[in-house]
Amino acid sequence: SGSGSGSAASDLPPPARALRRAPPPPRRRAAEEGFVAIPHDGTEEDAARRFGVGDPLRCLTLQGNHFTGAHTNNPQYFAVGNDTLRLKSVCWLAVGGTLKKVPRGEWEAIVHVKVDNTRFDGDWRVGVGIGHKRDWSAKDADATWDDACEAALVKTGVRPAMFRNKPTRLKATRGSPRGNKLLQQHLGQWIKLSFGKLRLVEEFSDVRFEMGGGSSSWCSGIEFGGLELRSCGLTWDQLRLIELCRLHKAGAPSGPDECRLQNVPPVIIMYVLEYLDTPLPDPMDVPANVVVRRGA
Repeated sequence: SGSGSGSAASDLPPPARALRRAPPPPRRRAAEEGFVAIPHDGTEEDAARRFGVGDPLRCLTLQGNHFTGAHTNNPQYFAVGNDTLRLKSVCWLAVGGTLKKVPRGEWEAIVHVKVDNTRFDGDWRVGVGIGHKRDWSAKDADATWDDACEAALVKTGVRPAMFRNKPTRLKATRGSPRGNKLLQQHLGQWIKLSFGKLRLVEEFSDVRFEMGGGSSSWCSGIEFGGLELRSCGLTWDQLRLIELCRLHKAGAPSGPDECRLQNVPPVIIMYVLEYLDTPLPDPMDVPANVVVRRGA
């Protein structure tokens, strides 16, 4: 037993057996409806590496009805839905949620939110060991990094992400702050607000979203759908190069532009690819309030 025409395939590891037939070439992901990147100060190349790199089919989600904060359990101020948290009206605004026991790796952080007005101050942050700040000045409304971000990075090794909105005009730009302008462009719409890629360095980390601020004349009309972490893998350009290597089309053999990877058997290339995505947690490690998507 064990011999015969199928023995070569059966000797391969399971992922490689499943990939004996070559998959279609990778395609650049189409623009995702409602996807919006937070204001940032990086280059276009930096943004391409940070935003839109997570897999929406392989993700962890803490739904909005699990967000907590000041007065969130008081129906006079907030309405808790089946999977959302809606702000009715409040003066002191402080809302957040934590995805616990997230495995080491790279994750794109997305906050699902709908904002019906921007007449409030908001300090929005995602990271490990972070918390929102209050009482910052108008000149800092466009900040995407501050001392609190630096302190969190030093303490945890994870670079957080932040932006702010403030209903004012800045003397430096003679215009609305970037965060306020972004929210106004999507007023009344559900958006997937990307804070970009987080690189988690510990075996497990607690990733937190916080937004705080408010308005002396009370603020209203904000609805939170949840915090989502999307597993990150290779970029489209990297996948394209690997596909060209698999087809032996990545530069002329022995030429100056040759990619040595194309000398590796295709089935081995595809097997290695199975391990290049950030892994989703074992079902036994997933908290009860977290929704997991494990692919199509």
